[in-house]
Amino acid sequence: MLKQERNGLMAMVASALLFAVTTTLVRIASNSLSGLFVSTIRFAVGGAAAIAWLRLSGRGFRVVNKKDWLLRGLYGSVSMTCTYMAIAWTSGGRSTMLSNTYPIFVALFGSLFFGSKLLPTAIPALALCTVGSVVILNDGAGYSLLGDGLALVAAMLAGMAVNHLKRARTTEDPVSLYLSACLFGLPVAAALAVGSGGLPARLTLVPILLSVLLGLVVFAAQILMTWAYKYVSAARGSRIFYLETVFAVGFGALIGERLKPAFFLGAAIIMGALWLDGAAQDRKAAKAAAQ
Repeated sequence: MLKQERNGLMAMVASALLFAVTTTLVRIASNSLSGLFVSTIRFAVGGAAAIAWLRLSGRGFRVVNKKDWLLRGLYGSVSMTCTYMAIAWTSGGRSTMLSNTYPIFVALFGSLFFGSKLLPTAIPALALCTVGSVVILNDGAGYSLLGDGLALVAAMLAGMAVNHLKRARTTEDPVSLYLSACLFGLPVAAALAVGSGGLPARLTLVPILLSVLLGLVVFAAQILMTWAYKYVSAARGSRIFYLETVFAVGFGALIGERLKPAFFLGAAIIMGALWLDGAAQDRKAAKAAAQ
């Protein structure tokens, strides 16, 4: 294994852990603030951190692939907003598991819109992910179906965002790519928060500080993930992010979240489906490298 690939894998694991931490922070903050308001703060902090990073590093702001930079930001920001709303309306473990079906949509949309070849395992994997999601949606836990549905919408949008991210990553800096999502996400989340009455009647210090901390942790997680995708295949990277669900469920247990046995059955079906498709992609990559 090349040193850069090994470092990329380590960065992926660290990113998965940080994303699980953010899920828990969103869940705690959303007890006092709406998911849309939390998302607004997160985009504002992330955008400020990205601009400060670019200025302090002396790199400046430069975009070569404007189309993919813009579309990565558009799809990614709406996906992130849906994820935050889903976390606020359901449990961290459920929302993370359902939103992490995105690798199937990466493969599907890659074939439909980006010229990638759809492997034979993709269709049965998508079918199994659907079965697993239905099991989770109907596990009798009493969580909001709307929240679960938003997590699945987030997965579909993330499928488009990752394809644009992978294509843009050949020319664009990871921080500039993340800034795209923040620039799109901030006005969208803010407008939705105002329009839906999601602004808090009274600001309290602890939830605001948690939301600011959330923005900084997400910034670190996103930069690690974007940097790593230059050296790690989408298939291998997506399987590493299975750990995010494990971490999120563990952290959720610490704050009192409880999951029914049916959730774990559905999660096992989804993870098996993603492993099936990811293993096929790895075999394809190995075969191409040997030629």
